[in-house]
Amino acid sequence: MIHDAIKSCSYHRRRSRKYNSAQTALGNAVDTISGKVDTINTHIDNVLKDAPTKLKVSVRVDDVDWKKIQDMFDKQHEWMTTQMQKHIREVNQMFYEERRRVQERYKEYDGTYLGHYVQYFFWFFFVLGLVIFGLAIFLMLDSHYHWTK
Repeated sequence: MIHDAIKSCSYHRRRSRKYNSAQTALGNAVDTISGKVDTINTHIDNVLKDAPTKLKVSVRVDDVDWKKIQDMFDKQHEWMTTQMQKHIREVNQMFYEERRRVQERYKEYDGTYLGHYVQYFFWFFFVLGLVIFGLAIFLMLDSHYHWTK
């Protein structure tokens, strides 16, 4: 049994050494790849830094081709305008339908809008109350100062 324990311990030490050497090899490979990636990134940065001064592009377009480009642009612009008008019409229709639904909520069964009559009812009694209040004040002052005699 001791022999098996020593054998097992030796086996685990060998495995541990192999693991450590594999880990070291992997670390070295990662460092090498990282260095190459950094070199590539530096090269790309240098190329991009010099690109505006080294790259010059000029384009010549014939009148016929320019006309085609302009026609394509006009068609695209017309299509976009049509789509926007269609969208605006749809939104306006949605608002119209929502307004109709709200008006339906506030209508009585016979189709009379109650808010209209309630408003007249309120204003009638409010004004009547103000007139009576003003008349009462006037009559009290009149009884004291005798304005109407």
